[in-house]
Amino acid sequence: ITHAIDLTIPDSVTSIGNNAFQNCTGLTMDAVEKVFASKATLGTYLFSGCTGLTGPLTAPRDIPEGIFQNCTGLTSVSFSSNDIETIPANAFKGCTGLAEISLPTGLTTIGNDAFSGCTELTSVTIHDVPGAVETIGATAFVGCTKLASVSVPASAKYLYYEYKWRNYQGPFNLDTAIQSITITGAGDMNEDYGNSYAPWYSAGGDITVVIEEGVTSIRANAFNGITHAIDLTIPDSVTSIGNNAIKNCEKVTLQVVWNSAAYDFALENGYLNVEDEPDENQVYVVIPGALRIAATLESGTLHYRIVGDKDFASARMILCGYNSAGRFLWAQFFDAETGPAEIELLDEADQYRAFLVNPASFKPLCPCWETTLEE
Repeated sequence: ITHAIDLTIPDSVTSIGNNAFQNCTGLTMDAVEKVFASKATLGTYLFSGCTGLTGPLTAPRDIPEGIFQNCTGLTSVSFSSNDIETIPANAFKGCTGLAEISLPTGLTTIGNDAFSGCTELTSVTIHDVPGAVETIGATAFVGCTKLASVSVPASAKYLYYEYKWRNYQGPFNLDTAIQSITITGAGDMNEDYGNSYAPWYSAGGDITVVIEEGVTSIRANAFNGITHAIDLTIPDSVTSIGNNAIKNCEKVTLQVVWNSAAYDFALENGYLNVEDEPDENQVYVVIPGALRIAATLESGTLHYRIVGDKDFASARMILCGYNSAGRFLWAQFFDAETGPAEIELLDEADQYRAFLVNPASFKPLCPCWETTLEE
């Protein structure tokens, strides 16, 4: 029916069947409100293709599969009850005018393709509360070409399509513009991704990822396969990082806390290198607030000071000399002072490097732990 419909639903109606109002382009939001207000159980794809439904939508109760698929006039969606647990498959698929969604806090499941093809959607926040979202369906947000910001709880499980022609298609990983990912909550990241690739592995352009304090692990393959530069902030609360967590990424900048598990991860994998020079796998490491050496060399004397907001009881400085080809010549060890301080050189050399290390373990105490000095 393409013309206007004046809908009345008596209390005697106990169910409204599948596709009952599909493609009724003259249907208005008044009819939707009457359907929701009725006592009837609602069939699937009830308002699918009803392009006359325009403006904001507030759903007061559970909704069935595909109920608003291709309702291109919807601009925002909210839920008046936080007890709603499921947004089913295809619920808002193809709603190309949908720019904003406010998800209920009691939500546990987002179905396959629930919001796929919502080309005006720019951000998604999935709440982190006890019993929060447990499952995000395959291609749930695929094709959301303006989707730039995503916030998801660490506990979420991601589903993938297993069909040969849709291999590796997770919730966010195709035709999105994701630039920001926030992992929220407390405890470990869900180990069950359903795939060896991250759910956002080929999404958008360069991505900033913030894992919030309280998350205790980064699961295996968490960011595997991201094909753009990724800036990843890992808090002190993270105590373990799984295999291949940043494998197959184009370029990674790790923001880690000094002396944390993430710092050890960077150290063990050879990611702590000279400032502004990545390792062979294009991994940079930054430790905000860590100790650094500021130094100059004049007439055989190293003038230095240690800068940064980290306290340290003691540290050792290692000053090394190299020839013009970079061959090691000599080293001298001394107790570092916060400075300004100075030390006489053991001998002359073409190049000098200073290292600040833990006196017990000889682990470096700052990310840019070499300073090349040329007189």
